[in-house]
Amino acid sequence: MNAQETRSPLRAPFTVCMWITDSCNLACKYCYAMPFSGRRMETRRALELIDEMADIGVFNLTLAGGEPFLHPDILQMILHGTSRGVRVGVLSNGITIGQDVIRALEEHTDPTNFMLQISLDSVDPAINDSVRGKTNKVLETIERIAGSNIDLQLACVVHKL
Repeated sequence: MNAQETRSPLRAPFTVCMWITDSCNLACKYCYAMPFSGRRMETRRALELIDEMADIGVFNLTLAGGEPFLHPDILQMILHGTSRGVRVGVLSNGITIGQDVIRALEEHTDPTNFMLQISLDSVDPAINDSVRGKTNKVLETIERIAGSNIDLQLACVVHKL
């Protein structure tokens, strides 16, 4: 018997990345999501998809886009996913994450069911701002989140700078 015959069949993708908006408040030089049209997924449809993913056994869901926190119902999507047993992650530039959002995430999620990934290429504003922008605002957000119970990860693009 080979390894292929002993494995359980995969019922669903382990991880799904769902773009909920293509709006963004930055214009990173190497962005794969541009051009931005301002479109966003309807909340009702996003919640239906999250239900379908939970039903088939998707383990991780990453909400992305442009900037997912520009979607007016992102917190509803996050909480719906975590309530359905899906570990939700958000890939964000961190600029629009205010203290009210941090409080809501702290109150309704924990590191076992939610992860926030913030993009930052360098803590040196001369480097980060040359390709991404708004370094100081991102660093302020990271500092606020660092004192919380939110599972925070940093994402960076390695480039010649």
